Amino acid sequence: MHILKSAAPGLIMIIVSVIIFSQAIMIESASIFDPGGSIFFSMLISFVMAITGIVTCLLDVRTLKRNTDDSAGNSISTDTEKDSTSSIEVFNKQDYKLVLFYFLLILVYVLLIPIISFYPATFIFLTISMFYLKNVSWKINIFVSVGSMLVIYLLFAQFLNIIFP
Repeated sequence: MHILKSAAPGLIMIIVSVIIFSQAIMIESASIFDPGGSIFFSMLISFVMAITGIVTCLLDVRTLKRNTDDSAGNSISTDTEKDSTSSIEVFNKQDYKLVLFYFLLILVYVLLIPIISFYPATFIFLTISMFYLKNVSWKINIFVSVGSMLVIYLLFAQFLNIIFP
């Protein structure tokens, strides 16, 4: 049970990468090896996510086994020793709430882009996510959000001539 719990983030990444890969394969008339094609970026993301998920699972399982072996080797336990679960970073309820909130924030961001366009939706997304994740002051938050939007606009829209929705 502990192995499944500790490897859950990696397993979720692998499952999501398989879903992205399967959806990318269904894109018609696209070449996998054309960097300008629509399938290339999706395949690249699914590949990187799958590798990252596998590495995460392997590291979590190795850490869990090492901690279990260390605790099994000690035949006498005292109150000052850590048990095998206390040295492992396990997601608690607050962590799951943070992940769920951020997932919902990304979902709202994606849904807002066609409604209010890219720049206002991105500004709102950056502002809320920085405030919630870093809990920085509003002045710094607004400054970084406006600065990020300015860099995105100048670099991608003006310099690279990318059209945003």
